[in-house]
Amino acid sequence: MSKTIRRIFYLCAAVPAFLVPAAGQAPVIGSILVPGNTQPRIVSPGAVIQINGSGFGASLPDLAVVAGGAPAYVTFLNDTTIQAELPVSLPSQGTATLTVSTPAGNASTTLQLAYASPAFFGMLPGSTIPLVMDYKDQSSNVVPFRVDAQHPAVPGDHLVAQATGMGLTTTPLGGQPAPTGITPAGSAYTAQVQPNISVGATLIPSSATKATLIPGQVGVFSVEFQLPQNGVSIGSDTFSLNVSNSTTLPATLPVDAGVASITGVVNGASFAQNAPVAPGSIASLFSSNLEAVLYRDIFPSNRIHNTGIAINSLAVPMYDLDGPDNQVNVQIPVELPDTGAVTVILTNSKGASQPFTLQMAPAAPGIFRIQAPDSGGENAAVLFAGKKWYAMSSSFAQNIGILANCAENGVNPQTYCGQPAKAGDSLEIYATGLGEVTPNGDPNGIPLSTGVVAPVNPLILYKTPQKPVVTIGGLSAAVTFSGIAPGFAGLYQVDVVVPAGVAPGDSVPVAISMPSSSITDTAAIAVR
Repeated sequence: MSKTIRRIFYLCAAVPAFLVPAAGQAPVIGSILVPGNTQPRIVSPGAVIQINGSGFGASLPDLAVVAGGAPAYVTFLNDTTIQAELPVSLPSQGTATLTVSTPAGNASTTLQLAYASPAFFGMLPGSTIPLVMDYKDQSSNVVPFRVDAQHPAVPGDHLVAQATGMGLTTTPLGGQPAPTGITPAGSAYTAQVQPNISVGATLIPSSATKATLIPGQVGVFSVEFQLPQNGVSIGSDTFSLNVSNSTTLPATLPVDAGVASITGVVNGASFAQNAPVAPGSIASLFSSNLEAVLYRDIFPSNRIHNTGIAINSLAVPMYDLDGPDNQVNVQIPVELPDTGAVTVILTNSKGASQPFTLQMAPAAPGIFRIQAPDSGGENAAVLFAGKKWYAMSSSFAQNIGILANCAENGVNPQTYCGQPAKAGDSLEIYATGLGEVTPNGDPNGIPLSTGVVAPVNPLILYKTPQKPVVTIGGLSAAVTFSGIAPGFAGLYQVDVVVPAGVAPGDSVPVAISMPSSSITDTAAIAVR
């Protein structure tokens, strides 16, 4: 042996044992669960299971999971958890051996098998509420939502739960069961045995349910059913699936009667809480149990998708119905009194809400705002006269995704852009709640009716008989026009001139009030 070889041999022999890379811990299987559940389960062919233990590693290429001699399809791996779909080739009764193998060794356990082992998928953490989506009446405008304690299901709704372990599948033509692994796109593999569903004491038979493998997922079924109109308890009802005498672990399904409950009506621009609103203004109504639909730009509709609103029995025109956000944007009828209290009632397919009391005022100004998505800040909806340029800082304009420094960069006046205003600039403030408007501001003129937009006619402008009081940076601003923006209803346009002497800044206050009311609203613009 040469001296060089001997020297290397002696150096390697002298390396301390703790510096030599370990071969890795051999796998240990602790328990077999269904994801989201905490109790061990009998399992079935094609079911998704969770293997808890240790020594599994983090490398999918180095891992093998075999059940009954066939490979399982692994969807998640870390050192203590494996999530996998069992082979569909497993027998539907008896036992099978499950083995986890890594380069460091292997571990085995015995699986107890049944035809089906139904289990809800996607349990909310710390609860017994499974993943159930509510599609209401399945119309095209429905925005499905996840059922939870704050968003309960309603009798008659069309629901879709997610589950695994529903047994083998077939195609509409009676083809072979879906293979182990990702369900192919465009496929229609349905459970060979459809589930019975129990909600409280009410049974929904298998003839009224449909379990289908979800394309693009692994071993997960959508289970469609309609919540019965009668017999379901209001509150948190028990909820289970049964397939071939195998039943899910206990779960709950929050259920509500579905009758709307108005929680507030506020100025649609300022969103001032516990404040009056004015006749003819835009307001936002908030309510529980709105239909889970989304309709935009529906003015002057006063009833859509079973939803209608009345104030003192007068039908209320709607601008938007946003069921998922529990919000309806409306026009307060012009014909209502401008003082005292009025009664608001919302009706839907389940009935009428309890009356909600709303205070009225001759004027209740609110300036519309533009929200910044990142910073959470806001800027008044104020344009340069005749342009689509906002009076805002360059940084705010960039934050909301529009051009900045409009004049300096030669931006087209009809392109949305933002730059600070300066003394002498003519601006258009967009607001609501300034009170009565008549043709050309005639105090004896006939007000613009509820649900009617102002004409786009320079000879007939619907103006406020009284001019608003406007300040910018605390200084009085000359008002050159105040009325409904042509082509709109409830949207007021107030034209002003920026006074000299305003202290520059990115958040200069703009305040607006009316002589007929003590209510003032303030928002911010940028001034240089």
